[in-house]
Amino acid sequence: FDEYLIMGSDANVPNVTFTFTVTPGAAADATATSPRIEAGIGTPTAGTAVFGPTNNTYTTVQDNDSVTLGTNEKYAKQTVTVDFTGISFPAPGIYRYVVTEAFDPVNGVAADASATRTLDVHVRYAEGSETELTISYYEMRNGEKKSAGFTHEYSTNNLTLKKVVTGNQGDRNKQFTFTVTLTAQAGNQYKVVQGNDVSSLTVGEQGTVTGTFQIKHNETVEILGLAVGDTFTISENDYTTESYTTTYTVNGGDSVTGCDLDATQMGDTVMEIVFTNHRQGTVPTGILMEAEPYLILGAVVLAALAVLIVSGKKRHARG
Repeated sequence: FDEYLIMGSDANVPNVTFTFTVTPGAAADATATSPRIEAGIGTPTAGTAVFGPTNNTYTTVQDNDSVTLGTNEKYAKQTVTVDFTGISFPAPGIYRYVVTEAFDPVNGVAADASATRTLDVHVRYAEGSETELTISYYEMRNGEKKSAGFTHEYSTNNLTLKKVVTGNQGDRNKQFTFTVTLTAQAGNQYKVVQGNDVSSLTVGEQGTVTGTFQIKHNETVEILGLAVGDTFTISENDYTTESYTTTYTVNGGDSVTGCDLDATQMGDTVMEIVFTNHRQGTVPTGILMEAEPYLILGAVVLAALAVLIVSGKKRHARG
């Protein structure tokens, strides 16, 4: 049977493993529309479905896959086998088993609507034999409906970090340094987009990963496909010695003074964090005001000299 994981087109496949147990189901008497069902014999073993960032994904449904995609979605798929080796069926018939799925909780990965499926195994005599029994057919059901397996949704959103510089002394070409720390499922990988540059962050075994970024005025860093429930912190270097004051907003909310955004959980919508650095200079108008009396005095002196020159010319003319 198949295990499907549906996610947004920006997301990477998360690091998650699904395990399965197969146990005998209950017998059911024949009815007018269905044959008798026997309780399963023995305990078959089932494989695991292991997903991770290296899995292939598909943006269109492939042939024979039983999955439905929404807008801007893709999916990953793993096939799980049930092994009946060593199980001896006593007679031809239909034997019922119950397949139960389990997985350790992973941020953003929702459980299937039902954790169990019934598996009916049809047993008959092998071709040309009256003693050897073989499995000829099987049918998996989810309630009354046929089922190809289990389906899970992986919910993610994108995180945008933006830099804004204001004030008449704010340097629009200055690179400001940021540190972003993610806390998420070990092994998860996230795409990072800064302008034309694309990189990635991979969560370590301890469940965290840290990235350092240089951002100028009106530039952004996008971290794509963060799982709902992942947490992040953002810190900008302290630029108070350069006369900058720093504030930040989360999704356009109230402005907070400071360089550090504490641990914040990724929600069910995109998130934008804007850090603003402001530096304002004062125009030195006092110097001009102090010079004004001397300019006035200079004008008076020149006026007096002009009067003396004119008076001297008049006396010279009379003589």
